[in-house]
Amino acid sequence: ATSQFCSRAIMMRLVALLVLLCGAHGFRMQMKLGPNGQQIQSRRDALSFAAALLAFPSASVAYEKVAEPTPAWEEAEAQAAAFRKKQRELAKTFNAFFDAFTSATNEKIMQDNLQSMTKFVVQQGGLPSGITAKQVISGVRSKKADMSRAGGWETETEMAYLDLTLQMRRLSLPL
Repeated sequence: ATSQFCSRAIMMRLVALLVLLCGAHGFRMQMKLGPNGQQIQSRRDALSFAAALLAFPSASVAYEKVAEPTPAWEEAEAQAAAFRKKQRELAKTFNAFFDAFTSATNEKIMQDNLQSMTKFVVQQGGLPSGITAKQVISGVRSKKADMSRAGGWETETEMAYLDLTLQMRRLSLPL
């Protein structure tokens, strides 16, 4: 099927080149093309048709419309649904750590929650779908600003925050 598609694409490109050459040299053509029976009657039509065929040779290939979903498609949909469900559960877990961090007023609790988020990110190989590093970092920075104004945010808390950002970056851009 692939070789047939490739040879058909090559054939369509050759037809496009022929139409382009004929149109460029002023030959008059009258052809019916496509399922709608579009007619090529002018040089402008021929040139635009040839350009479209050269740019998108596979557009002229007819695809079969499937009335019922195939078993492979249903299996892929089931896998995608399972993945989305797992990601929602992981996001709930991560958001629980994050909410506990943002509502904490004690340095030790904030450090523990930052370390829990770091451990979670490492175990899962990154953040869950739907949660971006930018959201996490801006939320932590907001909390850091609030705590700094109140005279908090110790060195250990900063180190836990830096470890979290390091792990998020390391896992999002592996070497």
